[in-house]
Amino acid sequence: MNAFLAATRAVHFGSSLLVFGEVVFALWVSAPAWRRSRARGLAPEGVEPRIRAMLVWGLAVSVVSALVWLALEVPLMSGEPLEEAIAGPTFGIVVRDTWFGRVLTARALLAAALFIGFAAGSRAWASLGSLLAAGAYVALPALAGHAAGGRGLEGALRVATDMMHLLAAGAWVGALPGLALALTAARRDADEGMLAYAGRATRRFSALGAISVSALIASGVGNAIYLVGGWSALSDTRYGMLLVAKLVFVAAMLALAAVNLSRLGPRVGRGDARAARSLARNAVLETLGGAAVIAIVGVLGITVPGEHAAHMRLHSDSSRAIIPHSSPAHPHG
Repeated sequence: MNAFLAATRAVHFGSSLLVFGEVVFALWVSAPAWRRSRARGLAPEGVEPRIRAMLVWGLAVSVVSALVWLALEVPLMSGEPLEEAIAGPTFGIVVRDTWFGRVLTARALLAAALFIGFAAGSRAWASLGSLLAAGAYVALPALAGHAAGGRGLEGALRVATDMMHLLAAGAWVGALPGLALALTAARRDADEGMLAYAGRATRRFSALGAISVSALIASGVGNAIYLVGGWSALSDTRYGMLLVAKLVFVAAMLALAAVNLSRLGPRVGRGDARAARSLARNAVLETLGGAAVIAIVGVLGITVPGEHAAHMRLHSDSSRAIIPHSSPAHPHG
């Protein structure tokens, strides 16, 4: 059950980050690069329709995985067998009376609005409205995580830090598949229009990545202070070791991004088709690294943080009770 729950969480957060990240990519990276190419009489085709298709499929996977996650969490919260928990009154209680259920309901409404926009024939899928809705969709789980159990100003700061972490992850990791798609198209076509588009897209993505990584580091440090509980916990607890593994993958992604920015991006901008191939390969590797990070996050979410271990032991007798702030909804580590 735990392995399936971790996998479900990973799929859900990965697809949710993809939804937000690809809207950010379309607005911040692809559209401006596209306009510059058209202004020069070079109009690359085929990238943006694929991004929209990826958005539709990503949102569909996110919704389905959210429903599976809910079905798995109800028996864990109540202590009832799966069939009884789903068929009985407990399911409705969880949806109506817990923060996990309320947040899930709000996100379902946002998903419906996003799906309408993504499926429309106009450019509503790449609008400011879609960006705001996708941002809320990816950030709302912070309201039902560990941070939501805090009180007063401290609790509000924890929730805000969680939201910033999710948004920054979406803007970087969630946008990587779009960059990989654009660079793969440039590698395949290798014409002047696609290479010029790929070069501009890479430069704009590098700026986006710098902002996102800065926000990730700041919010990650804040979360670690609250969740890890000290340097020794990094090696003495399962949570700490998983967090270290996550940081190793993030470091590898940053190394690839540095190579893309300093060496390959400028060469692609000058029309170097060979550099475009290398850049596309690195973007795919970065995407795979992001997938590994999300898989670890899926496990972190069901692993007790070092700082919370004592608290969890004190409340082990009441762990089956349904409470408003349900820790299984915690989105990340």
